[in-house]
Formats: sequence, structure tokens, C-alpha cells
Amino acid sequence: MSFSDEMILADGQRLRLRPVIPEDRERFVAGFEHLSPESRFQRFHGPKLALTPRELDFYTHCDGHDHLAIAAVTLNDGEEGHVVGVARGVRLPQEHDMAEVSLAVIDDLQRHGVGYALMRALMMEAANQRIRWLRAHVFADNIAVRNLLDRIAGDQQMRREQELEIEVDFPNPYSSKQQRTDHPRPIHTQRFENLAVN
Repeated sequence: MSFSDEMILADGQRLRLRPVIPEDRERFVAGFEHLSPESRFQRFHGPKLALTPRELDFYTHCDGHDHLAIAAVTLNDGEEGHVVGVARGVRLPQEHDMAEVSLAVIDDLQRHGVGYALMRALMMEAANQRIRWLRAHVFADNIAVRNLLDRIAGDQQMRREQELEIEVDFPNPYSSKQQRTDHPRPIHTQRFENLAVN
């Protein structure tokens, strides 16, 4: 994966969007500290006090084919600083054209367009790796991420389950007229599962 791009936030802060690299390990540790307990719960689907060494190994070693991850990194005079957001996609072994995706942005930069930019970059890299479908597990009350998915994938049906599973067929972002050659699927479908524990 050789993707790299830059964005400028409304306050003038510059961010670089690029693939995650092993050298980001300490940046991940620092970035995790800037996630509130609520943001950690939404991202990891449960309480999370720290990232384990094994998790850090997994999160920072991506092969760019079956495991894709795009980081948003602060820039100061061209020098990289902190990781402030990550969009990740991991190909499912049973469905090679589908990846499970996740997104995290530090609280201070949420609702500033960082998550949207990261997801768009991830979509482009996924298309390059012949991943056609992205699956996201989102809590029903995670309105920010659901609104983001609305922007990317169109209107989503609102449901009151505890957890929401969304499958979206993303056309190749480089071509607005791409035609499917495999078995047909709708442009976008949703699967909703109530995973609440009684």
C-alpha cells in the first residue's frame, strides 16, 4: 500500500493520511490515551483500559492486502507527530471480497471530517485489493459513525437493536460506471442483529 494524502482542518491543522507502519506503535499508545472511555467502548465494543502488546503488534503490522489500515497523522513543518485516527479493514477468510472495518478518531477531532476522509481512503485501498464489500459492526447509539456511513453508503434504516451490522457494496471509487461481473447483489443491503445479552 503506497497511498498518501494530506488534509487541512478548519482550524488550519494539517494531517497526513497514509498506511499504518510498525513504527507507529508508540503513536498508537499515545493516541489511545486521547480516546474517552465512551469512544473506547464504541470502538472495542466493551470497556478497554489499554492496548496489549499483542494487539499493538496486530494493529501496526498490516500486509496491505488482507489487512489494510490508514492512519491520520498530525503534521508540523512537514514532520509527523501523533496518530489521531485510524480506519482499518481485515479481509474475511470465508469471503475474500469482503472486509470487516473499524474506525477510531480521538475525541478532540471527532466531527471534523477526519473519519470521513479515513473511510474514503480505506475504500480506495480496498478496491485496489479487490475487496468489494465492507462490513461494519456499530452500536445502535453510535450516531456519529452511523451518520458517517449514511454519507458514504446512502440512507440506512434506523433500528433499535443494541448492535447494527451493515454490509455495503462499494463501487470502485475510480470508476462511476463499474459493472459487476460476479453474482449480482444490491448496491447496498443491511443486516441487523440484536446482540444484546439478556
